[in-house]
Amino acid sequence: MSEGKAKISVRTWIYVIVYTIVLAILMSVATLFIPMPWASGMHLGASAGVLCAIPLPIMIMLLLYPVMKITKIELSTTALFLLYASSYVVGWRTSYKGFYTIPVALIHARIENQEIHGWALPYFWIPSAEAVRASFYPNLGAFFQYINEWIPVIFTWTIWYLITLCFQVGLALVYRRLWIDIEVMPFPHAQGWLISEIITGKRGTRSIKATMIGVFVGFLAFLPYVARTAYAGFPDLYGWLTSPNFCTWAIGNFYPQNAFPSLKTLVIGPLSLQTNPFYWGFLLLVPLDSLFSLLVACLLFFWLIPQILFYFGYYSGITTASPGGRYWMIQRQDPLKIRGVHIGMIIGTIVFHIVMNWRYYLDTIKYAISGETPEGEVSYRVAYSLIIIGAIGLIIIFSMSNIRPWVAAYAVIVLWLLTTAMAQSRGYSAMGPLTQGRAFMKWIWGEYMEPAPHCSAEQLFLGSYLDFVAIGRDTFGPHYAPMAGSLDIFAMAKMAKIDSNTAFRLIMLVGFLTTIIVVPTTFIGWYYFGLMKIPASKEWDWMWTGDAGNYNNWPARPPWWPHAIAGIVLAIALVYMRLRYAWWPLEPFSFLVVPDPAYLNQVGLLTPLPIWIIKYVIIKFGGRRAYEEYCVPFALGLIGGTILAVFVISLIALFRYFMP
Repeated sequence: MSEGKAKISVRTWIYVIVYTIVLAILMSVATLFIPMPWASGMHLGASAGVLCAIPLPIMIMLLLYPVMKITKIELSTTALFLLYASSYVVGWRTSYKGFYTIPVALIHARIENQEIHGWALPYFWIPSAEAVRASFYPNLGAFFQYINEWIPVIFTWTIWYLITLCFQVGLALVYRRLWIDIEVMPFPHAQGWLISEIITGKRGTRSIKATMIGVFVGFLAFLPYVARTAYAGFPDLYGWLTSPNFCTWAIGNFYPQNAFPSLKTLVIGPLSLQTNPFYWGFLLLVPLDSLFSLLVACLLFFWLIPQILFYFGYYSGITTASPGGRYWMIQRQDPLKIRGVHIGMIIGTIVFHIVMNWRYYLDTIKYAISGETPEGEVSYRVAYSLIIIGAIGLIIIFSMSNIRPWVAAYAVIVLWLLTTAMAQSRGYSAMGPLTQGRAFMKWIWGEYMEPAPHCSAEQLFLGSYLDFVAIGRDTFGPHYAPMAGSLDIFAMAKMAKIDSNTAFRLIMLVGFLTTIIVVPTTFIGWYYFGLMKIPASKEWDWMWTGDAGNYNNWPARPPWWPHAIAGIVLAIALVYMRLRYAWWPLEPFSFLVVPDPAYLNQVGLLTPLPIWIIKYVIIKFGGRRAYEEYCVPFALGLIGGTILAVFVISLIALFRYFMP
C-alpha cells in the first residue's frame, strides 16, 4: 500500500466501533479478576510501572494468527492497523492500571481516612462511605439505591478522562511531525506493530519461527504462576513472591546485595536485576545508545560517585540499608541529592528543546491561525483547539475541587511539562520517568506544609494529583496514555503507511467509546461482583501522596535548588553534545529515567547490561538484518507469551470466582 490517505468505508468504521465496545466491556470485567501479584505487575493493558507497556494488541495478534491460518482469511494492512491500534487504545483505560486502580484507591480516603484526607476529596469524585460500603459484596440493587450519588461521580470521571484525552492528544498532534518525521525518535513500543507483519508472513518464515520460540519461552516462564493461581499450594519455584532476595510487588526483580551479603559493603550503591522475561522483551526493542545511556547514568548516579563520596565520610549507615534505602539516601541526602538534579534535568531538556525548535512551534501556531494544513498532517487548528478545550476543562474541574483558578492554570502548565518529559523519555528508552510535580509547587506553597488535616484542600488534592498516579506514570491512564500512546500509534501508522488523519480519528473515536464504557462498567462491576470478593488489588488511599510526608523535604533536603541548576546544566550539555557530534554515545532522556524508584524495583539497575551485550553482539556479527529477523520477533513473542500466561491466569481467577 502506498503512503497516503487510507480509504476506509463507513462499514469498516462500524466494525471498529462494535469491536471497541465488545473489547472494552470484556477488558473492564477481566480486570476485576486479575489477582495479586499480577494486579501490581503484569496486565493485559497498561503494565510494568515505569515501562507502561500496552501488550494487549500483541496478544490479540498472536490469537489471530491460528485463526487466519485455519480460515485462510487475509487482512489488509489497513484492517490490521485498525485492529491493532484500536486494541492499543482500549488498553489505555480498561486495564487495572488504566482506570480501576485510581478510584479503588481513593475509596479508602472516604471510608477510613475521611477526617484526615477524605474531607479534601469532593463527593463528585467518590460518593459517601455508605454508598461505597454497599459495593463490598454482590448487590447490584444497592447501586441503584445510591444512584443519585453515583451519577455525578460517573459524570465527573467520564468528563475528566475525556478532557485529558483532548488535552494530551492535542499536544501529541503538535509534536507528531517533529518527533516522528524530523527527529525520528525510535519509539520502541511502536515496534509492537511489527507482530502484524510477522503473522501475515510479510517478514518471512524465520521471523515467524523466532516469534513462536519467544512465545514458548515467555509462556513457559510463567507456567509455575499459572499453576499457582489454579492451586494455591503450588510452590513458589522462583522465589519471586516469597524470597527476601526479590521485590515481591514487582515480580522478578532480584536484589544481589540481599542474596550475597558481601556485596553490601563492597558496593554501597543499590543493585537490582530483573529476571522477568517480560521486561527483557521490551528492553530488547530499545536502541543501543539508550541502553548504554541507562548504564552510564546508573554508573555515575548510584555506583561510582556515591562510592567515592562514601570513602570521604558521606552516607553513613548506607552499608546496612536495604536496596531501596540506599536508593533514597543517594536520591535525597547530601551531597548528591539526585532527585534535585532530576528536577533540573526535566526543566533543562524541555527548555533546550523549545529553544532549538522554536521555529517549528511558531509554524504550527501560524498554521493554526491561518487554517492551512501541511499535506498529510492533521489540522493544527484542530490540535490547538483540543489543547485549549482540555486546558480550560482541567482548570474548571480543578477549581471545582477547591483549587484557586490561577493555581489550577499553573498546574496545567506543570502537567504539560511533566508529560512532555515522560513522553520524550518513553520515545527513546521505552520508559517514562517518575516526575512528581510537587517540587514545582514549592514557590506557591512554601518549602514545608502542615500535615493533613491541617493543610489546605488545594495542597492535599493537587499535591496528590500531581504525584505519579493521576499524571499516569504508574497508571498510564489519565494524562500519560493519550500523549505517549498517541505518539506510538502515529509511529505505527508511519510504519504501516497509514495517514495521520486516519490514526487521529481512530484515537479519538476509540478513546471516547472506551471512556464512556469503562467508567460505569467498573463501578457497576464493584456492586455486581462485590468489591471485596473480586481478587483484584484494592491499593490504598492515594491522597496521602499529597500529604506533608511526601511534600516536605521533596525532592531532596533543602536547599536543593543548586542541584536543580546542576541538572539543568547537565541536561543542556547532554542535548547539545547529542546534536553537535554524531559520535556522542549518550542521549539525555535515559538520564531522566534512572532516578525513578520504579526503575530500581521493576526494570533493575543492572538489567540493561546483559541486554546491551546481547544486542551489540547480534548487530556486530549478524548486522541489522539478523536483529530485525530474529531478535525483534523473539522479543515480541516473549512479551506475547507472558501476556498469554497472564490471560490464562485471569481466566482461572474468573472460573474460581464462580466455581470456588
